[in-house]
Amino acid sequence: MSTKNEDPLESCRNLEVGWDSYSAEPPSSLAISKATEFLKFAQLAGVEPVKADPSVIGGVGISYFHPVNGYLAYVEFYNDGDVLSLMENGSKNPDINHEEPNVDDYAGLLNRIQVFMKKVEN
Repeated sequence: MSTKNEDPLESCRNLEVGWDSYSAEPPSSLAISKATEFLKFAQLAGVEPVKADPSVIGGVGISYFHPVNGYLAYVEFYNDGDVLSLMENGSKNPDINHEEPNVDDYAGLLNRIQVFMKKVEN
């Protein structure tokens, strides 16, 4: 992750079609804007991700990973403005949800991510 004073998605702004050496679309300005907004909110909430990168399916992906239990939470900001979250623990079907792309709903999403990442399977 970038330092707090840098824009972690700055490099996404300069990508072109095929940036992945195939035919991936670069993240749209809408996807970058929504992802940046989410990252700022996450930073203020103290729930910073481990990674924020362009997505090969068009948009920006933000990843959370728990190194002890192996749990993964992923938030995808698509080029068309849609937002999906995925929470996966390796032993069950992933929990996939459509999210509202606005600051008012980010608190709930970040809370769900925090609770999920702290779960311990018996």
